[in-house]
Amino acid sequence: MPFFTFYRALKPRKGATPGATFLRGMLLLAVFAVVAVLYQRHFAKTMDRINTRSTVYDTTGAMTPEQRDAIRDFAAALKQEFGIELRIQVREGAPTLPETDAKTLFIGLDLAGGEATIILPPLLERALDPGFVRRLREEHFAPFFARGDWPLGLSLALRDLWQELEAMRAPAGAKP
Repeated sequence: MPFFTFYRALKPRKGATPGATFLRGMLLLAVFAVVAVLYQRHFAKTMDRINTRSTVYDTTGAMTPEQRDAIRDFAAALKQEFGIELRIQVREGAPTLPETDAKTLFIGLDLAGGEATIILPPLLERALDPGFVRRLREEHFAPFFARGDWPLGLSLALRDLWQELEAMRAPAGAKP
């Protein structure tokens, strides 16, 4: 015998009008619809969290959870807007370089050596201004490593990259 059946829930009660029975049935359906929508939203958020979990790999433990979450949110926006995957490694040594592909942007930070390794997707590297790419790879992180404020340098590098991508997307005559 099932614990709950629709027949029992929708069965007219003694003295109940047809309108009350109808309203009761609609409220029951509304409860199921709300639960389904909430479950779907929870599932989507959980899948986003799982998909962006590999975005930040920090072996030093120097990043706060808020910083990691902010970078994961940025990575999700970068993927949604431009189709570019973001991978970041923070280590006390040389980062392990990933296999290059046409859609992954890699930023590896060596905290002990004070060096940054940036691998851009080939199409993106050709599309961006060569001066910007050179400055990002060779000059951007040096002052931040010297001050010990590399998280700020990382966030500013990501911001500058976003602005360059937005400028490329804007029409030729429009100013951002």
